[in-house]
Amino acid sequence: MIFGNRKIFFLQTQNLKNKNKFFDSAAMLREMGYTIYTTQNTHKFLTARGLQCEMVHKMHEEKSPNV
Repeated sequence: MIFGNRKIFFLQTQNLKNKNKFFDSAAMLREMGYTIYTTQNTHKFLTARGLQCEMVHKMHEEKSPNV
């Protein structure tokens, strides 16, 4: 999504297999200038592999920021 001049993408994957499948696409989005927002486990997965992203919480966690 593009908001004004900001490019953002929200990513939440359910399991390790899907995280591995999407990693290259997420890296391409970062190269294109997108800020990637993720939930906790996806954030851990991506940052452990050197991909910068921003973590948000699930609504039921009652923390901020959330989705």
